[in-house]
Amino acid sequence: MIPNKGELERQILNLVSDVAQLRAAGNAVGVNNADVFVFQPGGTTSGKTYASWAALYAAYNSACPASSNGTRPRAVIQVDDSFTSPAVIPAGAYNLDSVTFEGVSNPNTTPGGAALNIATGTTIVAGTLRFHGAMAVTYLGAAACITTGAGECNLFIGEATQLVCSGAGPFVLVNNGVTGFCFTQIGPGGTLGNGANAVINVSVGNGANVLAYGHALVAANAVTGGGTVFWDTSPPGAQGGGVTVTQVNAVFTAGLKGASALPLFFAAGAPFSVAASFALSSAQQAFPSYACTGVVGAGGVTLTLPNTPGATYFFDLTAVTLTGTLTFSAGTGAQTAAVTAANLSATGQKGVIVQVSASNNVVRLS
Repeated sequence: MIPNKGELERQILNLVSDVAQLRAAGNAVGVNNADVFVFQPGGTTSGKTYASWAALYAAYNSACPASSNGTRPRAVIQVDDSFTSPAVIPAGAYNLDSVTFEGVSNPNTTPGGAALNIATGTTIVAGTLRFHGAMAVTYLGAAACITTGAGECNLFIGEATQLVCSGAGPFVLVNNGVTGFCFTQIGPGGTLGNGANAVINVSVGNGANVLAYGHALVAANAVTGGGTVFWDTSPPGAQGGGVTVTQVNAVFTAGLKGASALPLFFAAGAPFSVAASFALSSAQQAFPSYACTGVVGAGGVTLTLPNTPGATYFFDLTAVTLTGTLTFSAGTGAQTAAVTAANLSATGQKGVIVQVSASNNVVRLS
């Protein structure tokens, strides 16, 4: 039997009511069915609001127990520093897998959101960790806060949130005597690093993937180490633009270190100062833009490029000390291109463009 118009309207209203009740039930247990805790140092512990980190972490452990392999259900920790700022996670060992830290608006302290300091002596089990909501997050330690194991560490930063390190220790050390990996995403308005201290250190034999989009900022020295770092600053479907990457810490591999704009590629090895001659590897040839380090001594250094007429290469020598001459060659031939300190700007970025003009001939274009 086909219901009449009045019956259809009644059924639709019932469905709308059911959906509203389901949404309300979902919100009652938090965002996406995650438990929500409020960290409010200096405030009063009541309900889901905790005035101390110890009390909050105990409640979190009870509500979100770790599985046998250390993973946890999703949880949200809202940081409210309106009484005491910055809020501080004290020294200790914590498992915060699948936790999202959110800033509560407090324009009297940190513009737009909350300030969260992670104290020296804090260690966090590698897993998935998110920071967003206009937070200023600072790790104060002299040693790594998170050290990866054989698996991955996933780090998400967004919504005008900054993650920096003020001490000598990185927030994430990708290492542990085994092959580890760290995936880091810096979303809209997010900032990684302060230009001085490393946030992620990738040891030799380990790797990291850094994805930045939507007016994100990756500061210089934010990612360091001799491991392999894959950069992607234009992920498919990303909204917005204006991504700024000032990171230039790549090192050499079997010769010159490699770095290019999209994606930036960093590989392990040694700087100019360890040898008198280098040749680009096949992997490096695929990324013809290079940020260089090391010292070109009085005896000089020769860099041999692939003998490909018309090929152009870009070199950032800002971090290179040029005592002697850096010579670009394309193999046995009469024409090479030479660079000395006198050829470079005394201040700012020091870039050189060279081109293989004909077989075995290299010319300097800048």
